[in-house]
Amino acid sequence: MGDIDGFKLLSLLAVAKMKFPILVASGSFAMPKFESTAKKFAGPDLKVFYITKPITKELFFCALDRCAEFLPGKK
Repeated sequence: MGDIDGFKLLSLLAVAKMKFPILVASGSFAMPKFESTAKKFAGPDLKVFYITKPITKELFFCALDRCAEFLPGKK
């Protein structure tokens, strides 16, 4: 991702109080404690959804549907 890693990005989004849901895709979630570390950087207020690569089309669209449930203004 260039000069910033995913953990730092989640931290910045948390500080900015991002209201939109965030979908994080990584092959690293299979590694022990990776997802829990990501959740620590995201903090308790971000709506973050995690999916593990490789990603099928069905899994991707299912994750997007789940994220859409948390769009601001959605009831």
